[in-house]
Amino acid sequence: MAEAVVSIVVARLTDLLIEEPVALHGLKDEIQQVVTKLELMKTFLQDADSRISEYQVRTLVADIRALAYDAEHVVETFIVKASSSAWNRRNQAIKIKDIESKMSLLSDRIRENNIKSTSESSNSSSEAPGKLKRFHSFKTLEPEIFVGFHGDVDRLVGHLMNESDDCYPLISICGMGGLGKTTLAQKIYNHPTIKASFAGLAWVSISQKWQTKLVLQRILICLIHEKKEEILTWDDDNSNVEVAVHVNREGVIYQPECLNAEQSWELLKLKALPRGDHLDSRDTFTVMEKMGREMVKKCAGLPLAIVILGGILVTKPSVMEWEKVYADSLWSLQKGKGLGEDQQRELFHVLVWSYNDLPPQLKPCFLYLGKFGEDKMIEVETLYQLWIAEGIVLSTDKREGETMMQVAESYMGELVHRSMVQVTFQEVESSPTKIKYSFLHDLMRDLSLSQ
Repeated sequence: MAEAVVSIVVARLTDLLIEEPVALHGLKDEIQQVVTKLELMKTFLQDADSRISEYQVRTLVADIRALAYDAEHVVETFIVKASSSAWNRRNQAIKIKDIESKMSLLSDRIRENNIKSTSESSNSSSEAPGKLKRFHSFKTLEPEIFVGFHGDVDRLVGHLMNESDDCYPLISICGMGGLGKTTLAQKIYNHPTIKASFAGLAWVSISQKWQTKLVLQRILICLIHEKKEEILTWDDDNSNVEVAVHVNREGVIYQPECLNAEQSWELLKLKALPRGDHLDSRDTFTVMEKMGREMVKKCAGLPLAIVILGGILVTKPSVMEWEKVYADSLWSLQKGKGLGEDQQRELFHVLVWSYNDLPPQLKPCFLYLGKFGEDKMIEVETLYQLWIAEGIVLSTDKREGETMMQVAESYMGELVHRSMVQVTFQEVESSPTKIKYSFLHDLMRDLSLSQ
């Protein structure tokens, strides 16, 4: 996170140097030196963030983050009080010198902790300095990826359509997080046979903190959408509506199995190589396949882990970059795990790895989503405005003619491309933003909160 903070401060100070040349007269050179030193310090922070579990590194990172904020505060205070007196200029100049001295001490601590600098020559998107390298395009929607459960969908739809029972069956889909339970349920819910056979359909997410009234309101709104406003005004006492719940003791309890090795590779390939026919050669694909099959073994057959791993690899188009990810996987994932209770731990390793691989601009944007409630559908237009107001959308990432809202949407597009955030799209072509709502998988929200 320190890498993200320093990136934001560097961008902010760079903007001020361009936008406020008169106000900063007399301290411009000193501020530029601070920016230069922060940029140099930033090259060490990716390694530092990956070692955040070490106490000395954690305190060092916290001090770097605090110093970056101090630098921003001093410069902004100077601008506000620039016209007050010559004494103020001298006072702020002393503070900037003090910040430079502290930066030198922090640089010594970086060396003492053997923290490595990111190679400026690396092609990895997460290591590229400056502007965000974009991989996502809104010209085409993210491809739908569904592997290994087609037969299960047909079988469970068959249970729902079985007319031999006098009542509709209850189907419970059970299993650990990341197994694909929600995806499977969505496939059944949206199945054309189901839509054609049932007079009403309702989809409701129930979080750990839920209220009966709200759940029933959501169900009724799905079934009687034209009475939405009326339903929302109902209270617990004056409704003539009685809801009867009948649980069929003979209902189906379905537990999805993990993907096998071939299915795991197929899912990874679809996510990581969506345009596989554009690879340089068949030999390139063969090398990537060999590494991909080895890496996907560590995902223990969990669809979420495989898709997240694919989200890392999809931003690495060359064999050299895949080789680096493969080497990193030996450290990021525990070799030989993936059975029983170790699956959840293995999945969390993949999720943390995906966060660490994010470009610094995207880390605070992802973490910001954790402040919203569980299963919360977040309206992206409001979210983008909040990102911009918080200063985590960088003007340095603007392309010619772009607004800050469009830059914010490009950030969301990259998070979606990496499968870290889920979204629903606008149905209206003329809408100012293409995405309507965003939301986090429960485990991705847990990751956001843990970070």
